[in-house]
Amino acid sequence: MTDSLVILLGSILLLTIGIIYLLSQRIREPLQELTSAADRFRRGELDARSRYASANEFGALSDSFNTLADTVQTEMRSKERIARIADAMLGNETLMAFCEAMLRELIAGTGSHIGAVYFLNK
Repeated sequence: MTDSLVILLGSILLLTIGIIYLLSQRIREPLQELTSAADRFRRGELDARSRYASANEFGALSDSFNTLADTVQTEMRSKERIARIADAMLGNETLMAFCEAMLRELIAGTGSHIGAVYFLNK
């Protein structure tokens, strides 16, 4: 009877170890993916996103990270455009140079292919 008890306890222990291993793998992989994406983003790769997708809590965390990264990236690009426009505004002394610089920055910032400024004589 004690032999069968030892076998039963050993089987339960092995089964428990196997379940713990599988659960830890299912937790470790999404955490590693999120950590990797966050580290890349922190190093300046503003296009870094988490590729983990699932209907569980880690999937929701991954989606939240990606949404946050999108927001930060959009804000950074907007601030860069504003800084370039401000530099163009402050860096030119003549009206013609100012308008040319502003037009270049506005075309680049809006993705337009053409732009014009008209001056009317008195």
